[in-house]
Amino acid sequence: MAPWPTPRLALSVEVSSDPRATATFTVTNGKAATATLDPGDGTSILTVPLTNGTGTIRHEYSDPGHHTYTATATAACPVKYATWTALAADNPTWADLPAKIETWADADRSSETASTAVTVDVGPATIYATGYVPPAADCPMVVLDVWIGSPDTVASWTITRSAPNAEPTLSTVIYATDAFPNGNSVEDHECPLGVPVTYVLDVTRKNGTVDHVESNAVMLSGTRGCWLTSTVTGVCVPVTVVSWDTRKRSARVAYLAVAGRPDPVALSDAHLWPSGTWVLRTGTREALDALTAVLLTRLVLLRTQPASSLRTVYASVGDVSETRAYPGDGSNWVMAVQADVQEVAPIPATARQGSTTWRDVAAHWPTWAALAADMPTWQDVSEWRPVSAHSEAGGRGESP
Repeated sequence: MAPWPTPRLALSVEVSSDPRATATFTVTNGKAATATLDPGDGTSILTVPLTNGTGTIRHEYSDPGHHTYTATATAACPVKYATWTALAADNPTWADLPAKIETWADADRSSETASTAVTVDVGPATIYATGYVPPAADCPMVVLDVWIGSPDTVASWTITRSAPNAEPTLSTVIYATDAFPNGNSVEDHECPLGVPVTYVLDVTRKNGTVDHVESNAVMLSGTRGCWLTSTVTGVCVPVTVVSWDTRKRSARVAYLAVAGRPDPVALSDAHLWPSGTWVLRTGTREALDALTAVLLTRLVLLRTQPASSLRTVYASVGDVSETRAYPGDGSNWVMAVQADVQEVAPIPATARQGSTTWRDVAAHWPTWAALAADMPTWQDVSEWRPVSAHSEAGGRGESP
């Protein structure tokens, strides 16, 4: 027989799929006729009737948004040993105790508690942002968990990054789709560093109405230096910028001949987006290969710290050249990588390419039959993205 009071009081929860505001709690291993439940949202304490130690109760959360609460169940239990005399009478020797009580605190225990986390989404749709920086992630990024209610009414939805304290170019639409009407897990590998950022979810319904929902604020803090990200693959690497001395806006001039004038009329303006040259330093073969792989995708984002005089910019990469820092030492991998860049506007959300590979597909579905059951068409496969390891949302994932 297990020592008192095992099996201990336990609490589990199941959240309804739509709407995700209702939670059903199950209390097990109770040793009284009732238990109380604190749902964790500051509302009333609930009473749970127990039959043979088990009981269920439903609770509907009302605070709009995506929330994780800690629910706690409490139930009375009969005291095992009210006095030392009672303990001694039941246990002639110390060796008898381990079979009777699990811990000293259980000797005169009069109640038990059990807790569980419950995550709910209240309202027509929710979006929740979680920031990750190394070592929790390979590079600074934000994972966005999107839930949408009444999916049969959804026509399309978008996510817009709002970063008013960062470079203006970083406030932009980062994701747009007419798929995944239930929502999705989306990774933002291009979130600016060191400034508060929020995300706006706009869900367009088939009747033309739009649900406009704003996420919690998130900030990628604690990072150092610069990060270079491919907008094509989402891969990013830390970089050391040795020099970026010039940002040049080239002039454009046209000469118009005018009848009766000895000199032509000159029309001129300047490119709005500057160009320049980055010189980046690498110290190992692995760092050089990783940097080159990102640069050769041709469309990149350089993220810098708020206090840096270097700009956070999107850029199209031109010529890339490598120069040895120590020409006479063939074993030294310290390189100066020079990249000619033309600054550009952020890449449109609809133009981003995914980074899913057949290796990703094989890791997720062990057989063709399993793949076909979840993804009936090749378009479904092409739109699928691996769910981030950092996300708890489950389902399909995207990596913008």
